[in-house]
Amino acid sequence: MKLTLKILTILSLCFIFGFANAENISDKVASLKIGTNGYILGKKLTVEQLKIAKKNAIKKAVEGTYKFSDKDLFVIATKSDDRVIVMYKSYDNVDNKEAKGLFGSAMLNFGDPTAFAHDKLVYWSYDKDGKQISEEDMKAFKEKVKKQDKSSTLVESLKPEAVVKKYDPYATIKLSCSKEITNKELIYTDASAYLIYSSNKLIEDMQSKMAKKQ
Repeated sequence: MKLTLKILTILSLCFIFGFANAENISDKVASLKIGTNGYILGKKLTVEQLKIAKKNAIKKAVEGTYKFSDKDLFVIATKSDDRVIVMYKSYDNVDNKEAKGLFGSAMLNFGDPTAFAHDKLVYWSYDKDGKQISEEDMKAFKEKVKKQDKSSTLVESLKPEAVVKKYDPYATIKLSCSKEITNKELIYTDASAYLIYSSNKLIEDMQSKMAKKQ
């Protein structure tokens, strides 16, 4: 009985604090000032940007959002409050030298990445304070998850300190390529690549609000 009460208390606190955070999540993400070409994740579109959105609207968009282009940048914003939740640039017919160039440019702009997966996906993640999550932090998190999966009890995994120390990015920048980026022996001219700015926090918040309206 005591164990059940303890778990319910922890879950209730997580829900209360999580709900309070969700109410201000857009402003929190916007305060990190992560974006490009004058667009910021979580920030409302300006009057001028709304004019561009209307002029360059793209029909296909996820429910609850609208999509438009501004030169070489694609932007996805919420219909409810015109806040940017995703933006990306796409590159077609990329050769191996161009792919390396995109990677080098991203490294100059964002620094060492948080993770590099299969030589095709590189990403830079940022926490709630706008601090980049380092590769060392990511490795430590993965190691902690492995240990928790093997030994921790339910109560231990629900402790506040366990929640605080988890990998919890508020914004992410990803460079994705259909072919290996740094493989010197691989020659190609037909790769596709994307540079994506996104926030799972914003997407989850939008989906949660839409679900409540249904």
